Amino acid sequence: GMTIYGTLGEKCKVSIAAGAKVTVSNATIMVDNVNSDSYSWAGLTCLGNAEITLKGESQIRGFYEDYPGIYVPRSSTLTIKGEGELTARSNGWGAGIGGGYTNACGSVSILGGTIIAYGGNSAAGIGGGNNVACEDIYIGGGDVTVYGGQNAAGIGSGYGADASCDSIDIEGKVRVVAKRGSGASNAIGAGVGATCYNGPTVSSALYDDLGAPTRTITVWNGDLSLLKKDITVLSGTKMYGTLGGPYKVTIDSAAKVTISNATIMVAGVNSQDYEWAGLNCFGSAELTLEGENRIRGFYEDYPGIHVPQGSTLTIKGSGSLEASSNGYGAGIGGGWEIPCGNITIEGGTINATGGGNAAGIGSGGGDGYGWGTITIRQGITRVVATAGQYAPEPIGRGYSAPSTGDNSGKVVLDGEFDDERDGLTRTITPLSAMDPLAAYKAWATANGVTGDWDVVDAYGIANVFRYAFNLPTGDFSILGITFDEYGYAVVLTQPIVNVDDGFTFTIVASDNPDGVGAVVEHQLDPSGVTVIGETPADKRFFRLKVTLAE
Repeated sequence: GMTIYGTLGEKCKVSIAAGAKVTVSNATIMVDNVNSDSYSWAGLTCLGNAEITLKGESQIRGFYEDYPGIYVPRSSTLTIKGEGELTARSNGWGAGIGGGYTNACGSVSILGGTIIAYGGNSAAGIGGGNNVACEDIYIGGGDVTVYGGQNAAGIGSGYGADASCDSIDIEGKVRVVAKRGSGASNAIGAGVGATCYNGPTVSSALYDDLGAPTRTITVWNGDLSLLKKDITVLSGTKMYGTLGGPYKVTIDSAAKVTISNATIMVAGVNSQDYEWAGLNCFGSAELTLEGENRIRGFYEDYPGIHVPQGSTLTIKGSGSLEASSNGYGAGIGGGWEIPCGNITIEGGTINATGGGNAAGIGSGGGDGYGWGTITIRQGITRVVATAGQYAPEPIGRGYSAPSTGDNSGKVVLDGEFDDERDGLTRTITPLSAMDPLAAYKAWATANGVTGDWDVVDAYGIANVFRYAFNLPTGDFSILGITFDEYGYAVVLTQPIVNVDDGFTFTIVASDNPDGVGAVVEHQLDPSGVTVIGETPADKRFFRLKVTLAE
């Protein structure tokens, strides 16, 4: 419960009691020009299990050269968390945090804070000292930068045959930058002549740059071109760029991710060394499309995008997606003797091409290997699915997949569509794309918008004209107009059109219901209600003119 703060004024040994939880806040535990066996201790010594919460900026350095900056005894664990910053260093042959020259260390767990740790000669930044063992090292949060001493790893073990590290695990929302010491081979792991028994193990959700002499591990920013290993994509990630090698890209279970002008495919790759789809789902997932995207399976038995049995992939957004197999899988769904779950497409332009025996969207081939429900909703721009040779359906069942029973799915068109079948290709287009007014009519109905065309003003002119027909752009808007006490028209509602889509708007007043003849145009005030003044009494029929911007 204590807080350590201020600057140490004497050559005193500061220890944390076994089991204690303390706060280190803007503390300086070091004395300049001290390196004597009269002061044989670390800057901060843990007497057993301990927990440190960091606040502010603190510095800790060992006193005698054989000791670390912070010492963690064998069979004990030091946990560091908080939001502050800590710089810990040896004064000679010890670790920044961990063990010393002759002092083996226990376990270190970092859950938060900004940690900068410097190892002494032959000692790790975090972990073992010279020729002594350390136990487990876990980093599950925070920003950690470490520097190993000569012949030592940045994180792990120091130098020597008796130097070892039990395990190293890194996961969560972390940033780890580890630099190996001169002569060492590993930034994280074993020092020269030493051993690391288990690990390092880095979460598949983290980007891991194995550059020498520094290894950097961070939360992946979504740039596919940076990947040098398989990756698990976490919720909220936006993937972009071109995958630079045959790495497995998997969406975490229940994650919502975006792909934006992404290419997940590698030319010339079709090997059992890469038995996976272009994009793999651990479970149910949501994929939002932006821009133009291409995905292809790696090994021939796999689909472009694999949806596991019992799970649902939802595809939405306004972008486009080309998904294809590399042999015998579906474009989106299952592969050869690889079942698939449910697929819901509610947005975007989709072109899915199956390989031999496989549907474009749905199951691949294989006796008894089933598929789930495929639902296509009104919000799509277009879905084009092309089956491979011998597949019975472009959307749904692949060759030898069950046509009845629990493992046989179904195709549901949720809305009004134009549905065309041409050989192995099925094209589904919303009727709203063919009838530009359909979607807006549906909106008006759903929102109770009706035209009270029999309500007139003092001049006998209809009070509200809501619909703008026959627009050159094929678009449609909602407009509400009433009249003030002087007979001037007042726009009550702004048009239900996304102004970011490149349109300009003008209110047109004409002298007849068809909008022909002499017209007076008025710019629409985007900030709110617009009053159209000095309009001739014979020009009270209003329309909203929508024009594509140049």
